[in-house]
Amino acid sequence: MLLGVAGLGACVPKKAAQASPPEFPFVLKGQVDLILGQEGLVALPKGSAPSLEPGLQASLAPRVAALSGLGPKSSIILAALNRRGLGLVEVAPDRSAFKVRTIPRPEFAGQTVAALWPRGSSWLLELYRDPFVRPGQARSDQDPELATIYPTGELTVLPRLGQRGEDLFALFPGPRSRWYAEFRIEGALGSRLRYASLDSPEPGPDGKVQGLGELRKDLFEASLAPRPLSAAPATLRRAAQAIVSGPILVRALGEDGRDGFWLSSGAAEDAAEAWAWLGLGEDSALVILRSGLGAWATKDGLSSFQLSPALAGAEYGPVVGLFAAPGRLGRTVLASAWTLGQFPEVSASGLSLLALEPQAKKP
Repeated sequence: MLLGVAGLGACVPKKAAQASPPEFPFVLKGQVDLILGQEGLVALPKGSAPSLEPGLQASLAPRVAALSGLGPKSSIILAALNRRGLGLVEVAPDRSAFKVRTIPRPEFAGQTVAALWPRGSSWLLELYRDPFVRPGQARSDQDPELATIYPTGELTVLPRLGQRGEDLFALFPGPRSRWYAEFRIEGALGSRLRYASLDSPEPGPDGKVQGLGELRKDLFEASLAPRPLSAAPATLRRAAQAIVSGPILVRALGEDGRDGFWLSSGAAEDAAEAWAWLGLGEDSALVILRSGLGAWATKDGLSSFQLSPALAGAEYGPVVGLFAAPGRLGRTVLASAWTLGQFPEVSASGLSLLALEPQAKKP
């Protein structure tokens, strides 16, 4: 997608006492922007204007499509790069610097990234085939749809959930610790849909999906409907209310694998759109608007931040935070994916990182 990215020295490497390069070459001092180019995630110089191709449909475009972390004991931020593979951002123990590695994966070439969830010490990745933007691509029952990703960047493809001829089109964790899935079969007369709920997308000890049962469409849609923000965790509610006075719709993911929508009031289509990341125990929450305005709430404090557009016109999306361990002071490192282009077309995409200093406790 990007024709060229020059001048990669904007993220100034830490000065090394020895001739060998430092382990964590990029300093977390102020906002640091990365852009997804032909070589993967690379530093974007401040004030640069890289050459861009015309926009592509979001499902076709190489872009940072999903972000996730594993909790305070992990130093890794994982980015799922549409059409490319994986981006691993590893932050130094003192949260002062980071390094980034892009891992090409063939499984991503013909599929579109749908979602990414933490699952203990690994992640669950969902891929799907979008028939509306790739009508000429022949489908196969061998196309990867689910995979386990490990902090090393290794990947294990999981069994498909649907029946023969079906494609997984949507998957979400929902109420009562159940997962909810939508399957599609494309035919000459259109799509045939089927809905189901299950215990877990990962296979059980016998290699089979556990607790898979049919579900009516209305129950599937009800399980994914936004819940009232007034019932959200206190940190999420306070962070959202700190940046928007009117209606807000928040998609909140978290270190415990949660994923759901929260609506403050009114209709979802009239609300400001935001993304959020929740820490374990709901003690911390990050919320960010498309404009880059965000807030960080903890049990003891509340602070705001502003990410500047990485490129003129770019908007922010999924956000993730590396919070300090409970009971310990330390920087919180946040990362948010950005895209440039008029929806639904994307002409550039990347990642912005920012270190937040510890909040002062209430007296």
